Amino acid sequence: MWCIAANRSVLTALDQNTTLPDHERSNCTATTNDIDKMDIIQFADGWYSYPDLNTFDSDLLLATLTLRNIKPSKAISPWNTKLANPTGLPLTEIATRQLEALFNLSQLLFGLARAEQTNYTFRDLQLSQPARRFREAGFNKFPNSNKSIDFFAVFQLLVNDILKSGAIDIVYMMYKDPRIRCVKQKSLDLLTNVTTINEVGYFILDRYTHFLIQLIQGIRDGHLIEEKIPSLSVLIRLCKVIVEKNLLSYYQHLIDMQ
Repeated sequence: MWCIAANRSVLTALDQNTTLPDHERSNCTATTNDIDKMDIIQFADGWYSYPDLNTFDSDLLLATLTLRNIKPSKAISPWNTKLANPTGLPLTEIATRQLEALFNLSQLLFGLARAEQTNYTFRDLQLSQPARRFREAGFNKFPNSNKSIDFFAVFQLLVNDILKSGAIDIVYMMYKDPRIRCVKQKSLDLLTNVTTINEVGYFILDRYTHFLIQLIQGIRDGHLIEEKIPSLSVLIRLCKVIVEKNLLSYYQHLIDMQ
């Protein structure tokens, strides 16, 4: 399988010509059209794309993100809640698979929240491929009928799956890890979407007591696109939860942080 290194940011498409490593030739130049659908691709900043994760199959993406089908002794990843002090671990293949699963799950949520049936997978975005339809790309939560789709009901169903799977704990660990560019952005994108549901927002407020402080720090000090804007999006949704549920202690906490 080819493994190619991109010359540009992970959230932009590959350059038209990319140099590929080759055991027989020191420099082999190929266009993105030469990349096979079964290739494992290495992009800039530590991101990879795996052919089996080029999907919107939410069950597969959640299983990958939460390490559900990997034996605990082999689930070596800095984002494993079952390991003691995992954040110092290197970025293994398992971890890079979690990254791609996070990205595609976030893209899926974003599309459903906008009542859309298409979006780009990570791989498609990098290779300048067209957006793909969710159902055709493995998403199986739409009703099997010709009736109009209740997108919010489908969105709620997926958010419930995310909550029950324990994925939010994983995403929060990824959010706090500064090693890989754009991980914080995609983690916050996912958290923005799931906190649309007030009960999930309350769960996050209650579970991660320092999250409000971290969001405000991100708005103040973070990169504009990768942290400031997505942090503000999450904070707005959490403020809505604070107001609607009359959570005075959290409100006072926000006032004290100004």
